[in-house]
Amino acid sequence: YFRPWHHVLAPPLPQASHRRSWAIVGMPAIAKMGSSRRKDLIVLEGKGVWAPGGLYSTYDDTYTPEMENWLSEDAFKVLINRINTAIIFRWPCTPCYCFSTICCPFTFGLSTLLVRFLCYSEAEEAARQAIMDANATSACREAGVRFELVFTCCDSSIHVTRTEPGMIMQEERLLESPV
Repeated sequence: YFRPWHHVLAPPLPQASHRRSWAIVGMPAIAKMGSSRRKDLIVLEGKGVWAPGGLYSTYDDTYTPEMENWLSEDAFKVLINRINTAIIFRWPCTPCYCFSTICCPFTFGLSTLLVRFLCYSEAEEAARQAIMDANATSACREAGVRFELVFTCCDSSIHVTRTEPGMIMQEERLLESPV
């Protein structure tokens, strides 16, 4: 009986079942779905170029049916386009991206860290500021919708959550009131 060399070095990956499939890193694919199982959470996955650390140059701008009672399609498109545009305007240039990728093996990852901390941190900060601005709009405040940039291990997504429309205004009043 002949066994291929890759079966000797590592056991085969588990077979995908009808409930869960496995990614290369062994994380359940259910965590990467476009919309989550929670009714008050919608996950917008990264669509553009991936950066070391998990940031993407753009995020999914597809209006899902779950959002119909939250935001209008026009309001959602405007908000997500503002976030994506803010990231793209601060996204590092092509030579920086190539330098960090090509030189990574020769610098033992230091080139990637250098570009990550110098260049991609600006794009991440722009994304966070654009999300804060989106959350401050009257459309989000009235609907109780909140955008949040969430990082996981070498990946990121934008979580859109909904609370009761009055809850966000009450939270803001509590933060503004003197203690």
